[in-house]
Amino acid sequence: MTRDPSSTLIERLPALGESPPDSLTEARLVLHWAVQPVAAFGFSVLPARDDFGHTALQWSDEAGGLRSEIHEATGLHAVLDLEGFALALRRGDEEVERFELAGHRLDEAYAWLGEALGRAGQVLEDGVTKPGHLGDMPEHAVGKGEILVAPDPAHRRELARWFGAADALLHHLREEIPTMGPVQCWPHHFDVATLHVLAGEGESMRSIGVGVSPGDGGYPEPYVYVTPWPYPQGELPALPSGHWHTEGWTGAVLTGTELLAPEPSARATALLAMIHAAHDSSAERLREQGTDEQ
Repeated sequence: MTRDPSSTLIERLPALGESPPDSLTEARLVLHWAVQPVAAFGFSVLPARDDFGHTALQWSDEAGGLRSEIHEATGLHAVLDLEGFALALRRGDEEVERFELAGHRLDEAYAWLGEALGRAGQVLEDGVTKPGHLGDMPEHAVGKGEILVAPDPAHRRELARWFGAADALLHHLREEIPTMGPVQCWPHHFDVATLHVLAGEGESMRSIGVGVSPGDGGYPEPYVYVTPWPYPQGELPALPSGHWHTEGWTGAVLTGTELLAPEPSARATALLAMIHAAHDSSAERLREQGTDEQ
């Protein structure tokens, strides 16, 4: 039975905060690199799509982590188990093989994936194709060939909760706004996001992205964002919480610290109020800009 996205969101938000949002940087960086073999499954096995959707990931409660898209013919997919700090190759609900990451290098993980796929009947003649965006990843010793060290278990658990909450939030929004796109985790930036296309396509597209990042170079803690495109012109409206980020990109931001400030039972209401205020005002502004340009 499919669970109500609203009740799932309300259940997940109070569970956040076992570890402070600003304590998760090292775990987030290691896991960001550790998920790249899962993205490599998409690059290596799945039919390529122009939007790179074949490389996107999804949160899976059943697998306890981020999984690749499922190969339609074989049911195979790759998973990063965040709490267990391991890669897994799964077929449907069954775990076919598992690779413990601690004590190994990332190249060994890619090699394991190729070998495990071969043993599962998916032979890659040219081996695993690594993601093309690795050169733009945040710097970390793991990316330079150093041995993977398991991050603090509490921090891994907390990041798993953030990804689960992000997934619940965005599926809840899709119930409210059915024209929003699929919920996906992009391995390049490690954020979970959905896109609401208002009009147009390609360079002329008018859209609003809503997502949750586990942190990055700009915000070293998880944060929720709402990003209109093209960026709105003129003065930006007040928000019930959070702020408008305007340096380098424009979007409404609510940091993890701000999200956790209300009483646990009030978090969902406060979060949704901020997102709707930013989304609705952005949609109105973008429609006005579109009319002005016609």
